[in-house]
Amino acid sequence: MGPGTGRRYPGPITRRRGPAPQEVRLNKSQLSNTVAVVLGVSKSSGAATVDLVLEAIGGVLATGEDVTLHEFGTFRLIHRAAEPARAINGKTYAIPARTKVRFKAHAGLLARLPAPVPDPAA
Repeated sequence: MGPGTGRRYPGPITRRRGPAPQEVRLNKSQLSNTVAVVLGVSKSSGAATVDLVLEAIGGVLATGEDVTLHEFGTFRLIHRAAEPARAINGKTYAIPARTKVRFKAHAGLLARLPAPVPDPAA
């Protein structure tokens, strides 16, 4: 099934699409529904509450300030300066200056996380 056999090459066997079966992810819609259930309000009110919190966090970050949520963590802006880079072909190009948001989890949040599962392949 490789090149030159007349068949289309399917790509690497290890390629996966989507999260692994044991992974559980929480998206904005699920968070909104959880907030609505806990507060005992409609789904649209739960979604509006989540939107309000996210807008508030984004608004404070836009002013250049850090956002600290007690027992959860801190959102902090990281400013990266412009820097030169070299491609494989030897050409030099510039990576522009940029601002990123970093999150550092609070010790209280880290304490609630499950212990890491050892990798059997290691």
